[in-house]
Amino acid sequence: MQTLADVLKGLRSILTAVGDMDERWAQKKAGWAKRFEGSKHRELVRFIASIAMIFMLVFALGILFEALRDGVIIGRRGGYYSRDAEPGAFWAAFVLLSMASLVCLCGSAYGVWRSLVKLLKDKAHQHAGQEANNPVIGRTAESLIIAVDGPAASGKGTIAQRLARHYGLPHLDTGLLYRAVGLGVLDRGGDLGDAALAEQVARALQPSDLTDTARLTDRGAGEAASRVAGHPGVRAALLDLQTRFARQPGGAVLDGRDIGTVIAPDSSAKLFVTATPEVRARRRWLQLTARGEAIAFDDMLADILKRDARDAGRGAAPMVQAADAALLDTTDMDIEAAFDAARRIVETSRAR
Repeated sequence: MQTLADVLKGLRSILTAVGDMDERWAQKKAGWAKRFEGSKHRELVRFIASIAMIFMLVFALGILFEALRDGVIIGRRGGYYSRDAEPGAFWAAFVLLSMASLVCLCGSAYGVWRSLVKLLKDKAHQHAGQEANNPVIGRTAESLIIAVDGPAASGKGTIAQRLARHYGLPHLDTGLLYRAVGLGVLDRGGDLGDAALAEQVARALQPSDLTDTARLTDRGAGEAASRVAGHPGVRAALLDLQTRFARQPGGAVLDGRDIGTVIAPDSSAKLFVTATPEVRARRRWLQLTARGEAIAFDDMLADILKRDARDAGRGAAPMVQAADAALLDTTDMDIEAAFDAARRIVETSRAR
């Protein structure tokens, strides 16, 4: 059994043996500490330094111990010679140093772990900040559903397209669905008042049926859409398709007649876009005549008024402004002014 005095002697013997190396190590450590002072990698440096200290201790001792009867010689070539340390005391002191080194190593490892966790948290906060400041990523990171309702030729379709492009969201012109159903009924030789046939066409509707935009946007398709949209079965058949589109990850922009009231009543932002019947008739008249369609302005105005009455008076999902929708009158606005006003409405809704 070794006494405390014997262990202290062994410890002094070890410290004497590694004295020169310890001095060189202290100089290097001081240099490194000065170099990395204030560095966010300080804990990592301390960890590496602790490991290096243990290896240097083992190297200094070299596991080359020769126990002599009158002391211990460390090293094989001109090593240090100690006459006051018994072999048992020497080993006891070495165990104490090893334990102390392990404690330092564990402390440094814990420090490195905390530094890594802090670094990962800082990176996560920084990434979140970049997303919040990015005009596209920050906006689409949350579920943003924008409902744009309004009568024909009010500009809601163009505004919806611009909003979708601005926020990086998919866009669905729900009016095209009803136009496709109306044309489908006519293509089958049916009557637009045949609710059963219209519902059958609606349930068979596929996204690929919306590619012929030229035909879907002509005057005849608009009239057909207004007729078949009054059938409850048609609206029910198309409800699931529109709802799934609105609920997709990240959100979407939809324009139509009942988006904010039926399809997505919990939309992040709701707009009801309108204009005077005369202005809307003129817009649609200019659009159709530019395509080469011959139509008198008075006829176009009468068509607009008839569609408004039909859309607002139908029993199934009539065209009405949602109670929480912002009214946007585009009568005296060009498209840029209308889009800017719509964007500000969306931003105000998101800030609530």
